[in-house]
Amino acid sequence: FIGMSELSRLIKAITGDFILIGTILFFLRGQIFLGFPRSVFLISAFLIFLTCGGIRFSKRAVNEFFKKPSSGKKILIVGAGNAGEQLLRNILSEAKDFYNLIGFIDDDLTKQGIFIHGFRILGTTKNIPRIVKEFNIQRVIIAIPSATGDDIAQIYKFCHQSKVSVSIVPRVSELLDKRISISQIRKIQPEDILGRKTVKLDTFEINKYLEGKCVMITGAAGSIGSELSRQIAGYNIRELLLIDKEETALYELNNRIYKFMKEKGNSDRLSFYLNNIRNKECMDRIFSEKKPDIIFHAAAYKHVSMLEKEVIEGVLNNIEATVLLAELAMKFKTKQFVYISTDKAVNPTSVMGTTKRMGELFIKSKNNQNITNFIAVRFGNVFASRGSVIPIFERQIKEGGPVTVTHPKCLRYFMTIPESVQLILKAGSLGKNGNLYILDMGNPLKLEEIARKLIEFYSNGETEEKINIEYIGLRPGEKLVEELHYKYENLKRVNDSKLFLVVDEIDDRESKKLVDEIEELIKQAHLYDQDRVIKKLKELVPEYKAPKMTDF
Repeated sequence: FIGMSELSRLIKAITGDFILIGTILFFLRGQIFLGFPRSVFLISAFLIFLTCGGIRFSKRAVNEFFKKPSSGKKILIVGAGNAGEQLLRNILSEAKDFYNLIGFIDDDLTKQGIFIHGFRILGTTKNIPRIVKEFNIQRVIIAIPSATGDDIAQIYKFCHQSKVSVSIVPRVSELLDKRISISQIRKIQPEDILGRKTVKLDTFEINKYLEGKCVMITGAAGSIGSELSRQIAGYNIRELLLIDKEETALYELNNRIYKFMKEKGNSDRLSFYLNNIRNKECMDRIFSEKKPDIIFHAAAYKHVSMLEKEVIEGVLNNIEATVLLAELAMKFKTKQFVYISTDKAVNPTSVMGTTKRMGELFIKSKNNQNITNFIAVRFGNVFASRGSVIPIFERQIKEGGPVTVTHPKCLRYFMTIPESVQLILKAGSLGKNGNLYILDMGNPLKLEEIARKLIEFYSNGETEEKINIEYIGLRPGEKLVEELHYKYENLKRVNDSKLFLVVDEIDDRESKKLVDEIEELIKQAHLYDQDRVIKKLKELVPEYKAPKMTDF
């Protein structure tokens, strides 16, 4: 499979050889060199290039001419860009016995009819039904990592009209090594059709930020924590410490990350700890032994309705554990502490949101100490996180319905997990002490619209009338419309990125008072006086108000 990279190496080799020969002749046989026709060097180099390159290309040409037709599945690749070309190369080198590529599909009209490695671009996405029927296509593979949800939904619709199976190449943000291979092809997921166009980040600063560092992730087996683990494992870190109290989830995560790091040859840099971060003795031992440079604190109780009943546990897990980790970070001179927050911390209507707001305020109160760099990152919902609305809708659809939606006007912000983690890492690479960053989540989505799209998706493009939507009203602590920031927060976009910096300050007196108040709150929680704890939360976060319940 000789290509441009091989030709480039051949040209470099020939050029280097003739420069060396010419230099030797010039210095050792100077007089003879004066009568030596200089054009001989160019002619000889050209003839050697033709001979060596011709031999290599002739072998490829013979192989192409006499190759046997593949008996594998007839496939179409949608997308004749770099991703499609990479996928074609991978199929030819590793899976030509399993896949018989018929051609490409691309909506760029200037590409119609051209060939890529001998395979023609047969038409646009609108032509999929005709091409599938004409060539008896058995599988369509979408190779457009930057495609929007609407683009993918449209292609998916054409494929289902043709009753052909469809797969997709992962988005760029999902690829650890940024290379596309046949093994990474997967089924289309709901987030593919609901998500927005992914913004490609410059990873240079992130690599510089993580290189040679010992990184600790709490809540590593959760949705955000596991993706943080996956992406950070792809950088040249000194060590990766995974901490979680969920045994099975941590076991599975460790196996996945270990396998990836083993392929890179650095699996000895991975450690995992089955541990509750509220256990001070255990955490102290880990800090003392490993001395992490960076901490991503993703561990938290997040289910709104559950924490309305388990207030004490919410305070101890979401607030006390954060304070404990921060103290250990300063004690062992950790360089940076990144606190993962949520949009539910804005004008909270729940215990969960209030505890996360307390975490934000606590992080900001550390802006004047110079031991550890504390920052917080706030964002909305992520697709496919455990316990979120998307998996619930999926389960209800597969069970035949109804799909339960709280309110027809209920709005939520959504982002894919890989993109949110990329932005968290970007914030970490830029963050200064006491900074609070907010991710640009785009426009909010109606839960009702999400439900209808998922019903259509799982019904293979048929009508959604078979599965009903049922409105059940807001549950305790839920909001009708989520907010990403307070009205009084001044936002500054960071370098044209998908990050906003909250520009406000907290003085030393407020910081000291806040820390004292948090200590008092934790004491009340240990006394298990739920009423006094709720009262204290309302004092500390005046915006905390229970929502009005809306039934249907």
